[in-house]
Amino acid sequence: MVEYLQRLRLFGPFFALSAASAQAQSVVGMEFRPTLAGPGVSGLQMVMFCGVFAVQWGVGLVIDGLRAVGWAEVTAYQGAIGRYGLCCIGAYLYFLSAKTP
Repeated sequence: MVEYLQRLRLFGPFFALSAASAQAQSVVGMEFRPTLAGPGVSGLQMVMFCGVFAVQWGVGLVIDGLRAVGWAEVTAYQGAIGRYGLCCIGAYLYFLSAKTP
C-alpha cells in the first residue's frame, strides 16, 4: 500500500498537468463543422503520434550514439534524456521570447 501511495504521489502531478492536452482535442473538434470534427481530431492525433514517434526515435539514436562512443548504458540513457530536457527548455525559452503577431 505504501508503494502504491508513493507512485500516486509521483504520477498525480503528471496526470493533473496532462489534462490540458486532452482538452485541446475537444477545442480542435469544436473549431470544425460537425461533419468535419472527426477528421479534424483524427488529424491532430496523427500529428501528435508522429511527433512522439520522432522524439522516441531520436532519443534512441542519441542513446545508441553515446553507447558507440563508450558511454555506459545508464549514463547514455541519462545523457540522452538530459539532452532532450535541454531541448525542451530551449523551446520553452524561445516560446517565451517570441513576439506576438
